[in-house]
Amino acid sequence: MRSLRSTFALVVFGLAISASNVLFGATPTALRVPNSPTNDKAILAVNSTAATTGQAMRATTDLRAFSQLLGTANLRYRLGRTARQYTVLALSTTAIERVPAAIRARFFRADNPSFERLMASHVIAGDVNLAALADGTTLTTLSGETLRIDHQADGSILLNGVYRVETAQQTANGHVYTLDRMIAPVK
Repeated sequence: MRSLRSTFALVVFGLAISASNVLFGATPTALRVPNSPTNDKAILAVNSTAATTGQAMRATTDLRAFSQLLGTANLRYRLGRTARQYTVLALSTTAIERVPAAIRARFFRADNPSFERLMASHVIAGDVNLAALADGTTLTTLSGETLRIDHQADGSILLNGVYRVETAQQTANGHVYTLDRMIAPVK
C-alpha cells in the first residue's frame, strides 16, 4: 500500500511540474555530478523556465507556502527581478509542515526579527548550479550561513551533510532547489 501511495505522490508531483512547464514554457534536462562514480545517471530532473525564481515558486503548487514565507520576511520582491540572480533553497509544503505547529505560529511572523534571517538562510546571491560545484565547495547565504556541497556515492547532493536536494529548476534569474528540511541557522 505504501508503494502505491509513493507512486501516486510521484505522479501528482510530475503533473504539478508539467503544469508549471506548460505555464512558463519549461523544458526538462538532467542534472549530473561531474567526476562522480554515477555520472552516467541523471540525479535530478532540472526543469528550465523563462519565469523568474519568484514566479516559478508561485506557479509550483508545492512551493507556494514557501513563497508566502519569503513574502512575510520581505525577501520575495528580490526574486522577481531578472536584473539580479538568486539561487533559492526552497521548502516543499511537507518540509514546512515538519516544523512543529507551535514553533511556526510563534516564529513565522513578520514582527520576528529572527524570521527574516531564517528565510535569508535559504537564498544565495547569484545563479548557482549545485551539481557543477566540486565536493566540499562552500556557499554563503544572504544571512551569512555557510553551506558545504556534499556529493553522495548514489549521486544525490547534500548541503552540510544534512539537507538533501530533492528537485531543481533553472529560472530566468537563477535556480530553485527544493530541500527536504528547513536550514537551521547556526549563528
